[in-house]
Amino acid sequence: MLLGLWGVAVAQPLFDLLGRNTAFFVAHRADFGDLVLFALLVSAVGPALLALLVYFVRRIGGVLGSPLVVGLWAALAALLAAQRLHDLPLPGAVAALLAVVIGGLGALLLYGSAPARRFAGWLGLAGFVFPLLFLFASPARKIGVVGPAGGGRPRPAAEPLRPISAVLIVLDELPLVSLMNEDEMIDAGRFPNFAALADTATWYRNATTVSQATAYAVPAILRGRYPPPRKVLQPVWADYKKNLFTLLGRRVNLNVIETLSRLCPQKLCSGRARILPRRTRVLGMARDSAAVYLHLIAPRGWRERLPVIGESWRNFWHDDEPVAKRNHQGYDQDVALAFDEFLESIRAFPPPALHYVHLMAPHLPWNRLPDGTVYRTRQRAPHGLVNQRWRGTQWEVTQAQQRHLLQVGWVDTLLGQLRQRLESLGLWRDTLLVITSDHGTAFAPPGLRRSLTAQNFVEIVNVPLFIKYPGQVRGEIDDSNVETIDVLPTVLEAFGVSTPKSVRGVDLAKAARRGTTKTVYHSGRHGSSAGWAEEYETTRLRERGSVVARTAVRLGTGDWKSLFEIGRFRGLLGRPASELRGAERPPARPFVELDRADEYATVDPSATYQPVHLTGRLIVPPEESPTSLAVAINGVVRGVTETFIDGEKVRFTSLLPRGALTAGENDIEVLRITGSPGAPRVRRLRQCRPEHRPAAHDNA
Repeated sequence: MLLGLWGVAVAQPLFDLLGRNTAFFVAHRADFGDLVLFALLVSAVGPALLALLVYFVRRIGGVLGSPLVVGLWAALAALLAAQRLHDLPLPGAVAALLAVVIGGLGALLLYGSAPARRFAGWLGLAGFVFPLLFLFASPARKIGVVGPAGGGRPRPAAEPLRPISAVLIVLDELPLVSLMNEDEMIDAGRFPNFAALADTATWYRNATTVSQATAYAVPAILRGRYPPPRKVLQPVWADYKKNLFTLLGRRVNLNVIETLSRLCPQKLCSGRARILPRRTRVLGMARDSAAVYLHLIAPRGWRERLPVIGESWRNFWHDDEPVAKRNHQGYDQDVALAFDEFLESIRAFPPPALHYVHLMAPHLPWNRLPDGTVYRTRQRAPHGLVNQRWRGTQWEVTQAQQRHLLQVGWVDTLLGQLRQRLESLGLWRDTLLVITSDHGTAFAPPGLRRSLTAQNFVEIVNVPLFIKYPGQVRGEIDDSNVETIDVLPTVLEAFGVSTPKSVRGVDLAKAARRGTTKTVYHSGRHGSSAGWAEEYETTRLRERGSVVARTAVRLGTGDWKSLFEIGRFRGLLGRPASELRGAERPPARPFVELDRADEYATVDPSATYQPVHLTGRLIVPPEESPTSLAVAINGVVRGVTETFIDGEKVRFTSLLPRGALTAGENDIEVLRITGSPGAPRVRRLRQCRPEHRPAAHDNA
């Protein structure tokens, strides 16, 4: 009976949700063997442990066995009820209590009714059926379809194959506007390598994605066609058999690293991706599926406290430990390490060769400075972002965009490393280099970060597209009507391979598409392309100017210094705290508590990880927020910020410039700012350790 109840309450909901989203398993680099172990882990281990518990309790406690069994029935019934209640507009405690009551009633029904127990016993068969349906009937089964080996001997080409190298890099969540200054040109002060590429490549400034979702945007790039209308496809070879990799086949050396897709047949594209042990992969899936399940049962009001699962396809339990301190052999592979391995692998694939990588950058979590320095984040999603919507103040969104732009600066650094690598191998001049992104991300409160709306349209659809053709040495800007589906025919024709008639994209080396109409597909239920396409005129991209201007006002342009000079009281930055009006008074309440204050006592400026993301809380009632604050490092103001509400707490964050911290111990002081920007007053705040934390009302 426990097997059946567990299957209905736990296994089936997980199999149903994850089975329809194969990107979850692709991101975990799972093969079909991993799926089998995952299915056994989800469907059998839980009931087995519960059965063992009952067995030992009955052996030891005797009469306690029956109450335990009834209690387990009640718990499983409550989990099932919670899934039906979790979207109701009820307070979290009320929804949880109602689920417990329903679970108790269900357990009493099973205890007092023999027919009910017989029915629950028959449910045990479902415990075997659910994993079989998951493995052989759900879309997840396509993970096991690895595709052909690519044939034996290469097929002769209709035309001689050009012995070139092509490098195709698909970035993730990079809107073109993030690279621009007020003149809608590349901001060379912040992104010198993108600017240098624009000087030697063709920059298609009006290039647009054809889908807002990675699971459809990336396959569209790799097959040169729009997403399928009214049809749910998975980002795997079984659903996209004709794509860039299979069209080139074994005629070209394929160096492929896919992240959230698996379009290249396994035996055709081994790539240089790190192969993690099966145990690590399966346990990683189990760990992340636990976060998914909590979202299935948690009431509305409690979900904000759970790990964020809408920002990525893995590593939902984002911990506080710095990336630089993790074991890279483990589950959470570092993007920088993956890119280093990609650069190193280029040498092993002589021309003709295609080098492809989908790089999860500058995608969340935003935790990098332009030089690659890693900083700690409290959670994967920035404050102010709830369920993909900017719910917070303008200040919260400004701080989020600040971190995004710094991570874009790191992507610029990676681009510089790529160019250096190609030049060192003597490949730069004759290489076809394509840099683009799957889609953008938006910073327009209150509004959605990823789903298309009239408010965020340009930030989502207008993506970078730079193509340096073989032999090209002079850059140009092309404002023609270009879409990301044009990448595939451009790469094929560069190798001398004819484009199939089914491809909708065009070879940009010959001519851009004609007309003024563009198309983008909206994502919807169950990860599909939602069955409808929005057609729009290229003139709509003129909205880009206002978006760039808005960002320039918030965060400046031209250098990184201006990116840290944000907020109403930016004039305080760089000033000695002792010279500010009001600083002569002794520290006073409210109390301030810094997160991980001990990190600032042993700073190593040469380390990859730096605690430059200073976070903490004011111990005051929520109604006293927002409050303006200054952060002084070793007596000098290095950051100005504002508080925000996080649950019932008044919190703040401040991102410090790279050189703000010195070696060894650093003195951190937080000051409250009042008055106007022209006549500010400050008051030093008292700090407390968590073990000496006062109650909020103590500050009254």
